[in-house]
Amino acid sequence: MSTPVDSRWFNSPLGAYPAAPPPLSRRAVVAGMLGVASQIGGKVIAEGVENREELDVLIELGVERAQGFHLGVPGPLTGQTAA
Repeated sequence: MSTPVDSRWFNSPLGAYPAAPPPLSRRAVVAGMLGVASQIGGKVIAEGVENREELDVLIELGVERAQGFHLGVPGPLTGQTAA
């Protein structure tokens, strides 16, 4: 069973935004998301990973999937086919 979740609200909880909560609060948000995902059989994909420090924290917390400029810049879908 798949449960659709709109993850846009959660983008980059570890990011350095002026209005971002303190680092421990951001870690708690990610840990909470992982807990919810585990309970409903979902997965967490961290978006907006901009540096090694963010990636290290995400790995430490148990995030298994991530995307962002630190991991590679977006590129063309050359050679890709639609499913």
